[in-house]
Amino acid sequence: MRKKLPRALKLYKEALCGGALKPYAQMGRIYRDGGSGVPSDTAKAEECLKKGFDVGDESCATLLGDFYIAGYGHPSNEKHALEWLDIGARKNDMIALYRLAEYYGENPDPVKRDLGKALEYADRLMEMEHILLTHLTAVAYARAGRFHDAIKIQTKVVVVSSGAFGGHWKEEELNKEARHRLELYKQNKPYPSDS
Repeated sequence: MRKKLPRALKLYKEALCGGALKPYAQMGRIYRDGGSGVPSDTAKAEECLKKGFDVGDESCATLLGDFYIAGYGHPSNEKHALEWLDIGARKNDMIALYRLAEYYGENPDPVKRDLGKALEYADRLMEMEHILLTHLTAVAYARAGRFHDAIKIQTKVVVVSSGAFGGHWKEEELNKEARHRLELYKQNKPYPSDS
């Protein structure tokens, strides 16, 4: 697939001429990561993502948030990352909501960790019925010592992850971890990586 990147870029550029919006996001990813026949160019990647957002492709806001938090081509910039992810979250972008719930709920820096915000974003994910992503809600509740709420949420995660994907090994591992978390929450204990 990576060998086809130059052709993909050509097709995306042609699509832009036809008025399509989504190619900016795809071009941004290609320039960001580079690959066979296309060198990584973080300046072009950033430019594509900003242009995409300016012309109405809201998914570019989340991609810019990821771009800045990872520090592609320059030092990580959490302030810019959070600003862009917030724009994505205001547009109910599922990935932006997930990234923000993860950032505030699982941040290793206790000063930056904000369980209230983590719960807010995770609850919005639940409202969108993306139940597998809501394990973050259970994590945040467990960290806050609200094990009754953690158990309710984690029970849903266990149910959804039980055979919902045809028994692939990754999903079986997900369900095994989900059940283990649930058992710990029933003992009023957070999962080791949650604390």
